[in-house]
Amino acid sequence: MRAWLVALLLALLPVPAQAQVPVAPTATPPPTGQNVFPSLQNIQKFPNDFPHPMMPWDGLVRPGLTGQVIRYVEVPPQQVTVELPVPSAETAPFRLEPQVVTIPGYVVTETAKGYLYPQRWTLEQLNVGVYQWRLRPPEFHLK
Repeated sequence: MRAWLVALLLALLPVPAQAQVPVAPTATPPPTGQNVFPSLQNIQKFPNDFPHPMMPWDGLVRPGLTGQVIRYVEVPPQQVTVELPVPSAETAPFRLEPQVVTIPGYVVTETAKGYLYPQRWTLEQLNVGVYQWRLRPPEFHLK
């Protein structure tokens, strides 16, 4: 019975692994195109191609194209007067009254190669007396 127990314990002991010859890693090309899915495997292999959404270069094709940061330019909030329709009786003529709206400010990053605009809110006129808030994506404009 003791021989059986010794054989069982020997079978459960870890066996030292044989030395493996290191294999040179093959160069995998980074994912290309604008619609590459940010899977866990792609993010781990190419972290610079999938930045955190709060980073200013998120959404840009290649972050290296922006260049060295020179300065930050603050764009203050802007007050805009828009003409909005006033509720009135159905038979009354269409009437517009001015109303002041504040567009939030943002910070533009000036780089050696251009200007990096962050995600920001703008006011868009769709028709006479019809306005809509629009969230603009981050943009990079060359100098």
